[in-house]
Amino acid sequence: MHRSHALLLATIAAGALIGACSAGTDSTSLIGSKYVPTGNGDTTTGSSSGGSSSGSSSGGSSSGSSSSGSSSGGGLPTQAPPDAGPGSTTSQAHQYFDSTVYPLLNVCQACHSTGTDGAPEMMDSPADKTYSELDALGLIVTNSQILSQGSHDTGKAPALTSAQQSAITQWLALEAQERVGTAAPVNVMDAIGACASKSDWDAIGWTNLRTQKRTDENANKCTACDNSLCASCHSGGDQGFFMAEGSAFDDGDTSFVQTFQAQGPDMLTYINKFFGLNGTSPVASNAIANKAAAVALGPAYSHPMFVIPPSVQTGITTFVNDALTAYTNHTCTAPTDGGAPPSDDAGP
Repeated sequence: MHRSHALLLATIAAGALIGACSAGTDSTSLIGSKYVPTGNGDTTTGSSSGGSSSGSSSGGSSSGSSSSGSSSGGGLPTQAPPDAGPGSTTSQAHQYFDSTVYPLLNVCQACHSTGTDGAPEMMDSPADKTYSELDALGLIVTNSQILSQGSHDTGKAPALTSAQQSAITQWLALEAQERVGTAAPVNVMDAIGACASKSDWDAIGWTNLRTQKRTDENANKCTACDNSLCASCHSGGDQGFFMAEGSAFDDGDTSFVQTFQAQGPDMLTYINKFFGLNGTSPVASNAIANKAAAVALGPAYSHPMFVIPPSVQTGITTFVNDALTAYTNHTCTAPTDGGAPPSDDAGP
């Protein structure tokens, strides 16, 4: 099937299914959590059973199930910020976040630092920790989901106030002024996308990743909550995740191409399920494992629960680490649109 036809059909199918995939509002659409996968496919707090890398990163940062560094307390595993430049604690944008934006996030932290209602944990204290968590999830971009999220968790989480909206917009504008050229998030992600291996992707075994019904859910009252593929709801890129693998609308390349090679406003949304940033360096986002942990704590009929099989987690880890290694070593293949920076600029 031609790729464009597959994408069109996938989008139509996903649009029809998305309303039925959950009978409630997804309270965990901002990806992230304090949890990392263990070797048995469950989730737990603390360090990962996979490899880890620590300290500040001067290049693409490889990790097993997590990357660690300046982490203090709970929250998404993060690296120490860069010593200088964008993302560093001396940058104007970072300092503005610490002094002005972070204090305004106190209402968000009520859930996003505790996991209440299965909310992803990504706003842990101190301010620098939250900054690194948001960066690792690819949320420090001009059109960040932080700004567009709106009220969620069935209305218990309010929309941003005008003061919050203004401060966050100003902060992201400062970030955009610092992260320019090949250091701009879209260009860094374009470069790391060129490093993604299709053979590694195919080896992950996405059709083995399926939903599991919660004990207080009735499989007859929700669609895609019991042994269903991610493609049941995400085959057209809905909810910020493009996953058509195993569906009748996938030609074998659709999910990979749309996540790592497609251009446009959704490009950063899709790729940050696998890669985020530490300043201007790509890092593993751990977003899918973090999503699994968040929905495990979610209420019935919210985003379907799923547990990542060990073989799938191993495949994701290998895929991400191989791409980060290729990025650092400047051994990536240019994407189909030729958008990757020259080899001498492909890495930091």
